[in-house]
Amino acid sequence: MTTIPPRAGATRAPDASLTLSVVVVTWNRRDDLLRLLDDLARQTEPADEIVVVDNGSSDGAADAAAERYPAVKIVRLPRNLGLSAGRNAGIPHATSDLVAILDNDLRVLDTEFLARVRRSAARHADCGIISFHCSHGLWDDGPLPSGARVLTLEDLQRLADQGQGPVTPRFAYDWFFWGGACAVRRDVFRTVGLFDDDFGYGGEEWDFALRCHAAGVRLGADDGLWVVHVRAPTMRSPTAQALILTNMIFAQARYLPAADVLVLLGVQLAASGVRALREGGVPGYVRAVARLVAGWFGQVWRRRRPVRRSVARRFYFLRTHRPESFAEVEAATTSIWDTYRARARPDMAADTVPPVFVDFRRTSGHPA
Repeated sequence: MTTIPPRAGATRAPDASLTLSVVVVTWNRRDDLLRLLDDLARQTEPADEIVVVDNGSSDGAADAAAERYPAVKIVRLPRNLGLSAGRNAGIPHATSDLVAILDNDLRVLDTEFLARVRRSAARHADCGIISFHCSHGLWDDGPLPSGARVLTLEDLQRLADQGQGPVTPRFAYDWFFWGGACAVRRDVFRTVGLFDDDFGYGGEEWDFALRCHAAGVRLGADDGLWVVHVRAPTMRSPTAQALILTNMIFAQARYLPAADVLVLLGVQLAASGVRALREGGVPGYVRAVARLVAGWFGQVWRRRRPVRRSVARRFYFLRTHRPESFAEVEAATTSIWDTYRARARPDMAADTVPPVFVDFRRTSGHPA
């Protein structure tokens, strides 16, 4: 098992600025990786170090990154071991107070971004993880969520140049975190461990978040820290949604109280089945259920670590609210049924942030 040693020189003055490392895992996305590294190079307060983990790419991504940015640490893996294993290979090489984990298909248009990350982490010192707001790439003409905004990359660049962002800056405590767009205090990895390698794609954040809740590690989301998640359709598996569904259920079933696991299975499988019928995804749904049955003993039963009911109530409260004070969380009496009622009734939903999409539909590829 990989361990995280104490950071060298870990004793720092209380008012000293936080050091920050960036970890990026890449697999056959050479051009996306180089664009992200270019963005990071333009930061007014650069990262103290950048670690790139090459997950067995065949497109020369690692060599191109090393040639353009010789100071970047390159960790080369012999083959694609999955996203979680890739992050786990890079995190021990990050020696700073904060570890910013960035997906390789992000753009960081705000040149003050890393400076803002440091300030947010200092301001919210009780949070072990702070997630960033993601504006997602829009590549087709499918339906959009209610209230969504659609901007171009040029629109976002203008906002960044003006010191603004696509949503109103606000910090709130959260139940979840974005594994590929977040800053984690390095001590958190020593407290709860690294990502679970079993979740090669999807579900790793659920598992990690629930371990954090069980250990008393607080999660936050700062909408003033924003990135663009290009989310190009290439490199995305057609079975991704079914895999994410099963991994999400596996992760929650490991930690939720037994009665809540039964509710989770019944409601989630019923809702996903109805959606599969509507969208013609029945074969994928059947595969997901078969994977659940086949993996239940190894992925859930043997690894059950149910959290206390008080922890579960806080987790459910955070799923339905965006509190700015943790005192509200500690007084929570929310149940798993409340989370599903909130999803079914918009008037009961949390104070959500309207999603922002970046319009790439009229381009032949990612613009430079």
